[in-house]
Amino acid sequence: MGEPSLRQSVDVAFVGWQTLPAVWPHFGRRIGGLETAMWTLARNLAAETNLHVALLTSAPRRGAPSRIDGVTLWVEVDRWRQIRQRVGDAIDWRRRRLRQWTWDLLWQVPLLALTHPFRPRDVAPTAADPRVLRRQARLWVAFGASDDAARVIVAARRLGRPSVLFLQSNLDVDPRLLTDDPPSSPYGDSAEGRRMAIQQATAIVCQSQWQMDVLEQHFHRRGTLIRNPIDRSAWRLPKDMTEPYVLWIGRFDTFHKRPALLIDVARRCPEIPFLMVANDFDDQVRRELTAQLPPNISLRSYVPFDEMPSVFQRAGAFVSTGDPAYEGFPNVLLQAAASHTPIFSMQDYDEFLNHSGSGVV
Repeated sequence: MGEPSLRQSVDVAFVGWQTLPAVWPHFGRRIGGLETAMWTLARNLAAETNLHVALLTSAPRRGAPSRIDGVTLWVEVDRWRQIRQRVGDAIDWRRRRLRQWTWDLLWQVPLLALTHPFRPRDVAPTAADPRVLRRQARLWVAFGASDDAARVIVAARRLGRPSVLFLQSNLDVDPRLLTDDPPSSPYGDSAEGRRMAIQQATAIVCQSQWQMDVLEQHFHRRGTLIRNPIDRSAWRLPKDMTEPYVLWIGRFDTFHKRPALLIDVARRCPEIPFLMVANDFDDQVRRELTAQLPPNISLRSYVPFDEMPSVFQRAGAFVSTGDPAYEGFPNVLLQAAASHTPIFSMQDYDEFLNHSGSGVV
């Protein structure tokens, strides 16, 4: 369980500050598509090649293993990051509104205010991440055009090492980033950082042909198309149609996963049972939508990742209501296809449904 030496050199280092729960569930429940894709790629790269692979991540406390599935874990203990993240998720500081109320805010907000002068801060998006500068890798990998990714890429350049940026959302290549008045990110990342990540990365990996085309047309960068990975062996469970339901997975928001659309569909189909797996994101949206749930919707706020195959196993269909402006290529589509669950989607991402025959639009 000991922390690997800072002098240890690896061939490929992935940087995902919030990826540890996907690797070691004891450290949290927050697992998204980015974290899933990063860990899937890292551990399969370690398993199928002779490369020495590492994941640089963070945790609120010590206790994480130093190696899992052949991947070396470089864990930076940051006791403040989790609190800052939870407060940031709960409060939209730019719009000055409360997204999600928890009683913990009564002590978290004052604590952060009192310790503000003494706590280490994130460096500017244009500066090198010192946590990366302390490590040695021949290649650095970041996922998603963000402030965190920009800091990794700047650090790699300072170290004289190449970097690869894996796009994770169509928002990553929003052409408006190149204008004088770029839109703000709904996740708090600066336009400067997102733009720098794309412009300064040594190579860029795209999820879809659409991302490839936009990247070249507007950012004058050539990308490499590598579609999202999935370990199909975990999803090949025999279907259980004893009590089938229509499955939806996402979170409570109004702009990305759009659960309100699913609720409207369920209301129009009262004889069909639905299961919503909806993570908290915006507390106001959650309260409004849960008050509107028809009786044929069952709601779960969290399902451990290792239990997701069995959730798909019992599903008669999967519904995707994501907005293509914010999606990249949803991993849940791969999970549904791998588990032989028919897909109903409002968008055919990269013509996946058309080519695979796994669903309809």
